Amino acid sequence: MRIVAFDPGGTTGWVTHTLFLDKVKSNVDIAKSVTRGEFKGKHHNELWSLLYEFNPDILVYERFDYQIRTDESGHERLNIVLDSVEYIGIFELWDQQHEKCLLVPQQQMKGRGGSQWTDEKLKHIGMYVEGSEHINDAQRQLLSYVCFGTPKRTDYLNLLRRS
Repeated sequence: MRIVAFDPGGTTGWVTHTLFLDKVKSNVDIAKSVTRGEFKGKHHNELWSLLYEFNPDILVYERFDYQIRTDESGHERLNIVLDSVEYIGIFELWDQQHEKCLLVPQQQMKGRGGSQWTDEKLKHIGMYVEGSEHINDAQRQLLSYVCFGTPKRTDYLNLLRRS
């Protein structure tokens, strides 16, 4: 089973993963099954090419939600950047053209503490990429789906318990 997960935006982090049928026994098992990267600037064609090349069975992405942020003066304001919506449209088009692909929109996994998969946990299992917030956020999407979505793979979580 091939899974691709995205953190879409001005810079889009992505990770592909081939889900093992057997249990994952070590970080090396995961490392052998993932490819990751990021696209910057306008990257509609790059996203489509990645989907075409990898041909996922499952496409996971961080859905677009309006965000209210507080500025320096303490005023709340909407933070709307619509690049994400354009790229999500590409995922939806892919889904319409490839019936076998399961499309999975998920909530934000901003993980420096706001997710099950914090930076420390990514480091512990050998998946943290230094200096790439977007790749790490895509990996949080992937791991959250694999562990808590339909597959419910506890073997990935067990890697966290090992010293």
